[in-house]
Amino acid sequence: MNTKAVLAASLCLNVLTLADFDPNEREFRDIFKLRKKFDDEFSLVGTKADSETKTRKEAAALETDRELKKILGDRYPAYRNERDWAFSALRQAAEAEGVPRATAVKVFDIRDAAREQAQKLRHNPALSETQRQTALQAIQTETRSAISEVLGTKASENYFYHPQVTKGWFGELNPSAPKP
Repeated sequence: MNTKAVLAASLCLNVLTLADFDPNEREFRDIFKLRKKFDDEFSLVGTKADSETKTRKEAAALETDRELKKILGDRYPAYRNERDWAFSALRQAAEAEGVPRATAVKVFDIRDAAREQAQKLRHNPALSETQRQTALQAIQTETRSAISEVLGTKASENYFYHPQVTKGWFGELNPSAPKP
């Protein structure tokens, strides 16, 4: 089986395993079409990609999410939360500390807002590199604090300890920052 067929099968399985989000046939096809377009271009782009590729991937991910919001309307939060929850470090940290899922999924809103703020800062030509780094560091600090308020100290420590977070979305807010 070729790589694209494997990726398509994997994507299909991911859409089908959304336990609390049951897409109708049209939604399933639309989700699959958008996710496949994104995955065809970026699924093999790893953490060692150059900054231009990472920036394009981040912008494409945000655009894919915007399109999904249009398609799903008020069902988008349920889709996003279920998709992100199923495979996440957040689920592990929350379950380990007894944080209810309804509380923990608020982290996804915090994450999305932080990503959007960081992307705007990265593309703001009026900022010097020092100003940009200072602002990105502030976003990371504020984001960590907001997540700690939602999850509590122990669960948030466990969450931020996970490589999926530190090397993933949180670390990508400010890739130049020293890693803990």
